[in-house]
Amino acid sequence: MRRAFTLIEVILALAIFIIMSAASLGVGRAILVHEREEQFFNQLISDWNQLRQHIKANDDKGWMTVTERLVKFQEQGALGASSYALALPDSLRVVPIGGQTDGDVKTSKLQYKFFGTGAVDSGTVVFQRGSGKFVRVVVLMQWGVMVRKDG
Repeated sequence: MRRAFTLIEVILALAIFIIMSAASLGVGRAILVHEREEQFFNQLISDWNQLRQHIKANDDKGWMTVTERLVKFQEQGALGASSYALALPDSLRVVPIGGQTDGDVKTSKLQYKFFGTGAVDSGTVVFQRGSGKFVRVVVLMQWGVMVRKDG
């Protein structure tokens, strides 16, 4: 009757531990990437809504411009001009106008104007996630409501 583990048993236990740790790192990294993308989309819609409300309240005009690495919000009115930018996560990319997606919906515009009278440009911006899936952000006509559509 023995009282200790053999060297082979210890090495096997360590190998199993290392394999399980490596697998959980991959899953954890994917979860973090997905969470950063979700935060970006939530912030994009929130910032657009704030810009829309501020412009309507002050009868100003504003723009949202989507570039390869950021979304820029600009406002111009009686009190002057201001702007700020929202950076895209590294895993997310903008599908350019005419770019290939998995369906018929493509990016139609990369700059949207909004005026205090309520008139707004409508269109679609398509983003591709790090996982390869596509997310559409649609700016609807009239009051410029922004809607996110996955898939």
